[in-house]
Order: sequence, then structure tokens, then C-alpha cells
Amino acid sequence: MGVPWYIPTIAFTGLFALVVAGVQCWEVFQRGSRHNWTRWVASGVGVSVFVVLVTGMAHTTLVAARHVKVHQEVVEWGNRKVIGEWLRANASGPDDTVFLECLGYIGFFSQLKMYDYPGLGAPEVIAARRLTSSRIYPECWDELIEGLEPDWLVIRPLEIDVIRRNSPDLLESEYSLAKIFDVIVKPGERENFMDVWTHGDGYFEVYRRNRKPDENIDRKKFNQLLTATDWTEKESPVEEPYDSDRNTLAHAPSRMSRPLPEGAEILTAQFGIFEGAYQQSQSGTDGAGFEVWVTTADGAAKQLFDRYLDPLRVESD
Repeated sequence: MGVPWYIPTIAFTGLFALVVAGVQCWEVFQRGSRHNWTRWVASGVGVSVFVVLVTGMAHTTLVAARHVKVHQEVVEWGNRKVIGEWLRANASGPDDTVFLECLGYIGFFSQLKMYDYPGLGAPEVIAARRLTSSRIYPECWDELIEGLEPDWLVIRPLEIDVIRRNSPDLLESEYSLAKIFDVIVKPGERENFMDVWTHGDGYFEVYRRNRKPDENIDRKKFNQLLTATDWTEKESPVEEPYDSDRNTLAHAPSRMSRPLPEGAEILTAQFGIFEGAYQQSQSGTDGAGFEVWVTTADGAAKQLFDRYLDPLRVESD
């Protein structure tokens, strides 16, 4: 009963199947009957059963349509749209991020960056899910939240309970409850309406991420494309790395480094070997390795990434 929007569709396709089945049964009875009275009885029984089924499905469709209409008014327009508009009005800026499951209305009306589960509109969530110890909804949510660090959480009671069980301090230390949106229809509040249909999306709690008073991260500096001139150190035995379109080209073995922006925690990059470099029969490359290292404040070097590409022998490379 938590998904009433499926009922009209199922009823319509079921009605179509019943019509086809009824016609076929009627034809079978007509061909198999040797006497007129057996044909009349078979036809009467078939028509009666058909009428009862069609009437029942039509009634179910009409009732479900009314429930869906109320669900649209109460949940979609009355809650999820309102949440989206509230987030847009209370966000610190257009670059704020929101972690949630129900992407549609809230994402559209907030116009903010959505970290939606399972990642329909956020490749960052898909990448983060690969690193979680659990892939089950919502068992992995505490790990996703800790990894993505969204500015806002829009979560239901079930999700809240699991997050608090797996990470008891997350919602208290890292986030603060900003607002509750509760439009759950109480029993008897709407005549002939099943109040259980608003339980799934009728109640949300919105949490805001806590920040230190002096913490003011400019997200724009983390979304800029790094060009060759942005690297403070560039080492290459052939020629200095250079830019071509939106790519930085470097001949192996090359090394490029730069200081980390304050507050940076994630590096996103794409790398590869151009087709022209490995398709040449005489001077084609025999592959190349790509590594990412970080040097901490105490001078310790740590490898974050290592991948070797061999496009001549490995098709996927």
C-alpha cells in the first residue's frame, strides 16, 4: 500500500489482459458446446465473471486514483516541494550540497547540488558507494554521509534510525536538526483516505552540517580545471608538460606537483593515452603508469593511486 501510483497502471494492463482472456474463453466454449443451452450457460457464466472482475478493477482504479490525487496534494506539493523551496531559501549559497533519496521535487525546487542515493544524478555517490562496507539501503548511509560531507541531509525516520545505530554521534556532532516537515495524515483526518499512504514520504527531518565559526570554504576553487601552468613543479626528460584543448600532455616519465588548497579532501581526475600514441606500428607506446602521491605536513609521502595502462595488450585500457 506504500506505492499507490502503481495501482492504476496495473489495473489498466490487467483489464486489457482480462478482455483478451474473456474473448478467448468465450470462443473456446462456443466451439466446444454441442447444444445451444450449454452455450447460453457458458456465455452467461463467462459474461458474469467478466463483469464482476471488470467492475472490481474499475472500482479499485477509481479509489486508487483518488488516493493518488490526495498523495500528490499532500506529499508532493505539500511536502517535497515545500522542502525544496525551504532549502533554496535557507542555503548558504547555490553550491550547497544535499544528501537524500527522493531526488525529483526537492532537487528541482531547491536548485542545489543533490547527492541522491543511489546516485541517479550524482556520480560522486556512485563512487562513494564502492568504498562502503555495506551496499544495502540505508545501511551504508552513515559511511556515505561521512565521506561526502553534504551540507544538508533530508532523511526519513527509517534512515535516521539506521544512521544513529551505525554512527551514534553523526547526527549530533556533525549535523544539527534544522527543521521537521510532517504532513502525515492522521487516522480519520481525511474521509475514505488510507492514512498509511502518506507514511513513507510524509515525514522528513532536515539536518544542516555544523561548521566552525572560522570555516568558510570556497567550493569554486575546488571545481576549477587544472592546466599545466597550475602545477608549480614540472619535471620531464623530453619536454615540459603542456596543454592541448582540455588535456595536459606529459611524456613519460614526468612528474608534476602543487600545494593542496586548504580544506581540499578529494581529487577528481581523468587520465589516459591518446589513440595516436599507441596505434603507431613503429614508435607506439608500450604503456605507462599513473600514480598520485600526497606529502603531508610532516614530510611523509603517501601513495593514493596507482594504475598501469597497456592499450596494446589490454583492450579495456
